[in-house]
Amino acid sequence: MDLSIRYYFNAAKTLYNLGVDIPGILSDTGIKPEVFDSPNVNIPFSLLDELIERTAKHPTFRDEYCLAIGESYKVTTHDILGYAMLCSPNLDYVYKLTVKFAPFLMPAFRLKYVVQDEFVELEFFPIVPMSRTTWVIHMETMSSLLYWNLYELTQGVMPHHDIYYSMNTPKNTDQYTNMNFARFHFDSGSNVNLRMRYPKKHIFNSLPLADEYSLAMAEDRCRNRMLEVTEKGQLIPWVTMILTQTHDTVPNLQDLSTKLNISARTLDRRLKKENTSFRELWHKIRDQRSIKLLLDGVSVTEIAYTLGYSTPENFTRAFRKRHSFSPTEYIKQYNNDNQI
Repeated sequence: MDLSIRYYFNAAKTLYNLGVDIPGILSDTGIKPEVFDSPNVNIPFSLLDELIERTAKHPTFRDEYCLAIGESYKVTTHDILGYAMLCSPNLDYVYKLTVKFAPFLMPAFRLKYVVQDEFVELEFFPIVPMSRTTWVIHMETMSSLLYWNLYELTQGVMPHHDIYYSMNTPKNTDQYTNMNFARFHFDSGSNVNLRMRYPKKHIFNSLPLADEYSLAMAEDRCRNRMLEVTEKGQLIPWVTMILTQTHDTVPNLQDLSTKLNISARTLDRRLKKENTSFRELWHKIRDQRSIKLLLDGVSVTEIAYTLGYSTPENFTRAFRKRHSFSPTEYIKQYNNDNQI
């Protein structure tokens, strides 16, 4: 997956100001510093992963800098999405906007927003392979970013809340005390994610800069920005990302075209220009997910219904047609091939 280097410019600038040898690290990674001069330059995520690894190991880097990077991202740093957030009526609307449009800023990650009886949760997790170091740095940075963005949006009138990290307790815990409205929980379960939990009663409070007219214009520009991305011949990675990131089911053509703000016919036509089709991508992603679920120990019945098959038998037939094995036979063969 390729992604724009633009969103990481602020992080590089902050680290440089803190004394980190960014030019030297870029040179060692084979990236020219001039890439930050253009907002439209894309690089493979694997190269960004290497860049972050090198940065973390560099003698000029300090662990506490991750929190400083997050704090440096003001709401307006998020471009037109940030303006829409500032004009939103309440935090509930902010979170829904962020989930909808953030993947176009950070396509390697997903944000998920869940409303429960007494709490709401915002979950942040990767959807592409990356090193543990890269994930931990993103986790610390994102927790700080979300905290200080919330502080800015509410002008300091923010609820006490909980932040859960899927990482070991860091050495720099004293640096977290600046975020005094949050309670921090480390080693929080086996899932690779970052979760923020807020009291539900606060998310519908009016925000001080709410402006319905300005919000409508900002959202319209966000949608246009999405269209710009899809019109540049970059649909395959975006469609793959959205198909991959949905956990409870696999979206259909209409679901996805609505999410991208284009018609179903237009979406399929543009994919065909890239020598594929929605149907082909859909079956490929569904098959990849079925294998992952099988290897995770999920039952054939549960996989079938999760992936939209009418019966477990239909799933088994489709799986056998694609792999020449039934799901059960596939697992047995996999286990035999991977015995130590």
